[in-house]
Amino acid sequence: MQKEGERPISQTDAIRGGAGVSYERLVPFAAGNLLEGNIHRIEPGGEKVDQITHQGETVGYVIEGELEFTIENVTYRLTTGDSFFFKNHLTNRYRNPGATLTRVIWVNTPQIH
Repeated sequence: MQKEGERPISQTDAIRGGAGVSYERLVPFAAGNLLEGNIHRIEPGGEKVDQITHQGETVGYVIEGELEFTIENVTYRLTTGDSFFFKNHLTNRYRNPGATLTRVIWVNTPQIH
């Protein structure tokens, strides 16, 4: 159980490109977990580029704000209440084109090392 305000927040990890993105962990980080869950917090102009692919799936839900989201070469414009799903063997990137913070619930199968 994790109460609001008590969840750890980490910055964009070193193996994925991007700036202005932090992760509020919903699932404690640990080797062997079958799911990884975070609230991605994207500052205005913030972006993440993920060219790393692996097996599994990702589902997300925009809690607030705007998200320009690209899977492979197809770009989508998402706003509050929109959701997405994709297979993790596809590359993805996103950015916040808006003037306010964007928050996205992001649940995926983690990469197995």
